[in-house]
Formats: sequence, C-alpha cells, structure tokens
Amino acid sequence: MTTKIYVLCEPDGEIRYIGKTVKPLSARLASHISEARRGFVFISHRLNWLRSVLSTGFLPVIQLIGEADGDGYSDEQAWIAYGRSEGWRLVNDTDGGKGVLGRKHSAESIKKMSAARKGKALSLEHRLKIGIGVKDSPAHKRYFDGLRLQGGRQVSPATRLTMRAAWKNSPASQKHLEALNERRRIEGVSIETRRKIGEGNKGKYVSVDTRKKRSISILNSPAYKVHVDKIRKQGISSETRRKLIEAHQRRRAR
Repeated sequence: MTTKIYVLCEPDGEIRYIGKTVKPLSARLASHISEARRGFVFISHRLNWLRSVLSTGFLPVIQLIGEADGDGYSDEQAWIAYGRSEGWRLVNDTDGGKGVLGRKHSAESIKKMSAARKGKALSLEHRLKIGIGVKDSPAHKRYFDGLRLQGGRQVSPATRLTMRAAWKNSPASQKHLEALNERRRIEGVSIETRRKIGEGNKGKYVSVDTRKKRSISILNSPAYKVHVDKIRKQGISSETRRKLIEAHQRRRAR
C-alpha cells in the first residue's frame, strides 16, 4: 500500500495543513470541503480555516509532497514536525500519525456535534451523491467482489432465525398482517384468483420438512380451531368422515 502525503494551501500558496491519504487527491480535497460545509460546530482549527477560505469564494489548494510505503504515520509526523519548526501556520489538530485516527473529542464538542446534526434532513440530490460515492468506492467493489467469489452473501441459519423472529415481533409486521386479513375479509378472494394461485403452484416441489411446518402452523392457527369447533357443533356425516380418512391416508402414503 502506498500512502500519499499532501498539503492544503491557501489560494495564495501558503501551506496550512499536512495530511495523508490512500485516495486520489481530488477525492480527499472533496472530503475536506464536504466536512467543512456540513456545519459542524465543534472546535477544529482545520474546519474553521476551511470555512474561512470557502467564504471568500475560493477553494483551498491540495498538493502532493511525498509518498510512503505502508500507513505513512511516521512520514506524516515528520512533515508536521518539520513544518512547525519552520514556523508554518499549520491548522493540524494533532502531531499526526496514529493520533489523528484516535483523537477523542471533549464532552462539550460531542454534545455540539449531536445538536448540529439533529433535525437536518439530507436532500434527495445529496443522498444520491452519497449513494454514488459509496457504490464507486474501492472498498465497496472489494466487498462485492468477495461476495461473488463466495457464491453470494451467506447468511447463517441462526441469523435467519433471528431476522425472522425480529420481523414477526415488530409492530409494523403485526399491523401489516392485520391490514391484509381485514382486506381479505372484506374483499374476499375470487375463484379466478384462486385458480391462478393453484396453477402457479402446480409442479413446484415442496420438501417434507416444509409440509410438516405448514401443517403444524395450520393446526396451531386460531382460524383452524374456530373451524374445528364449528364442525364439532354441526356434526359430520358418515360420507364426509369417509372422505377425510381417505384424504389422510393418501397424504400418509406420499
């Protein structure tokens, strides 16, 4: 991995910030500008300086000053130390290296960041740009290339069970099912619809395990219990009992 060491300059060329990146310089500059324009209010010399430049109608200038093999931590630290020793007015918040990644904000700054982000809805254009940026990113492509090599995304049985349980227990799913049941009760299902459903299901293989699960689900359903109670009250003729026994024997013979 090759890491680029770059500087951000005033429009007149004065160096104000030293950083490192593995992205193209144009992408890193766009990231700096986007972060400054999002309106974060926590104290940051870098963001305050970027906003001051943008307020003049100009953009900061980004320039490559070196490249390093690996993460580039030590090279970045060396350049920042050199710049400060030369009296450069750097707006770096740390001395570089791993400190950049591990920097912790104060409780006050975190509170201000949270308040600044609340209630701000992103425009459709902004969301589309974010989606395009993520889709075209190298990390996104590496992720999906890995999935293709593995034959698609693999979800473990335990994960599927967890997802199913979460969906069934969610208020949205219960409300959705109630709405569907009410709609079916009012509208009913026409003979033509039932015929189409039957034709669509013809020839589809259903495993023994799936059939057992369906049977258990039907036997435990409230509608089935109501149906059985109704039949018990009305009574069953000898002819109906004979047909039920024959149907049950056919199912057992499969």
